Amino acid sequence: MNQTSIELLEFPKVREILASFTSFSASKELALNLMPSAEPQLVSLLLTQSAEARRFLALNPGASIGNIVDCRAEPSKKHWWNYIGPGIACIIIGLIGAIILLWLESC
Repeated sequence: MNQTSIELLEFPKVREILASFTSFSASKELALNLMPSAEPQLVSLLLTQSAEARRFLALNPGASIGNIVDCRAEPSKKHWWNYIGPGIACIIIGLIGAIILLWLESC
């Protein structure tokens, strides 16, 4: 889709509205950078993922990403994750968070 069509359809406004429903910086960035697609396989995949997310939220109304940390920022030298890299740090932080949630649910 060309830029003129995107502007005429007010797609930037649609992205802003979608981003306003997010509560996590990475999600907001994804919403603001969303682009329409004419690729049937990609559209089908994204619609399937959206349906799965809606189904999950319907079955788990209290679901939350909790205290998730946005690890995309450049780490400072004083943080431990600077020595292992932000990608591995995100995985470790996510695992720790999942373990804590499982432990809390078992109490």
